[in-house]
Amino acid sequence: MHNSDGLVWMPMSPSPKANALALLAITAFLCQLSGSADAAFPGRNGLIAFRSDRGARGYELYVVAPSGGRVKRLNAPGWSAKWSPRGRRVAAVGYVPGSSEIYVVNADGRRLTRLTHNRVFDFDPAWSPDGRWILFVSVAKRRGNPNLYKMRPNGRGRTRLAATSFCESQPAWSPDRTRIAFLDACGNTPWPLYVMRSDGTAAQRLPTSGLGGPEWSPDGQQIALDDGLRIIVLNSDGSGIRTLTSRTEPAWSPDGQEIAFSRLVPGLCEPWNHMSRILAIRIDGSDERIVTPPWKSDLV
Repeated sequence: MHNSDGLVWMPMSPSPKANALALLAITAFLCQLSGSADAAFPGRNGLIAFRSDRGARGYELYVVAPSGGRVKRLNAPGWSAKWSPRGRRVAAVGYVPGSSEIYVVNADGRRLTRLTHNRVFDFDPAWSPDGRWILFVSVAKRRGNPNLYKMRPNGRGRTRLAATSFCESQPAWSPDRTRIAFLDACGNTPWPLYVMRSDGTAAQRLPTSGLGGPEWSPDGQQIALDDGLRIIVLNSDGSGIRTLTSRTEPAWSPDGQEIAFSRLVPGLCEPWNHMSRILAIRIDGSDERIVTPPWKSDLV
């Protein structure tokens, strides 16, 4: 699927292992399979970033106010969108022939910049709390497990974190920048949740698993993720696990009082024709509300 920016669906390699690694890169992206998505609730500018195929060029990045209303297209690839800490830019993933690459775009849709040119599968960007680094996952086409790297927001300073035996996926930096939460995607889904030091050492498994997320609360005390069916919230030490609501990929509001998510609309989807919309809910499970009307597909 091409658009005028040359972005396409990532082709599969003929190697069985490479196929599995490529599938890891896009598992959370394929709404046709699981309805999960990647989180980006309001940046400091108070907007929700989400991906949608409502335009003529396939999936692109859009923004909308938490109260709903006018939707704006940012003219950028829409996969795995993450706000910068101050809400001035969004990092996202786009597909080019033979690889996936990381881009940044201003919050007004200007200055789309490609950061990686590695001809490997680079995905799952995550900003550091001070905005000086972008954490991401990189997978070589025919060898090795997914590994965590960091780079500057201009694409320079690419550095690998400590080598681990994990298949790190969907990393998230804690607000104090001392820890990284991630899913270990080496085995079958759902994938176990881990927290480790920000240098890639001292990984600790927490007592739950997921397909989407994890996402830290703004105060660093809680982690939200989805297990493919529900949004789960737990304390950062693994205690206090509770179910918040059904469907998919959570995203915290800046004040920590709400979570945005996307949900398939009952009665409006078929196996080949999903309809979804974005909603928000308070962290106590109350005041669930619709942010966007159903579309094929609106995913946070």
